[in-house]
Amino acid sequence: MDDKLSGDLRLTVGGKEFKIESKKRADLNTYYRMVEETGPFVIDGFCIVMGEQNFEFLLNGARLSPDTVLPDKRFKRLHDWFDQDGSDIVAMKSNHRQWLFAITLNKAKELAT
Repeated sequence: MDDKLSGDLRLTVGGKEFKIESKKRADLNTYYRMVEETGPFVIDGFCIVMGEQNFEFLLNGARLSPDTVLPDKRFKRLHDWFDQDGSDIVAMKSNHRQWLFAITLNKAKELAT
């Protein structure tokens, strides 16, 4: 999707533009728990999910090598959020918690180059 009005936010890093979908929900505990227990994790063939600090590291050129790779099962809502506007990144937040970020594997590779 190439619509300039799609996505909630735009982020430009190293001359590359990324579309961000922002979600604020009370029911993100599963993602928070997983990030707290394992750190950044990969949903196989789909995306990397991480906290604020690791997202900042990634934006500054650090390579993330998550140890945890989960099969792409039971992540329909996350797929829906990415598909909503053809987004590259999904930013998620619950009240009184840090931001969580999910970035497609292809876009994470783009950031690293």
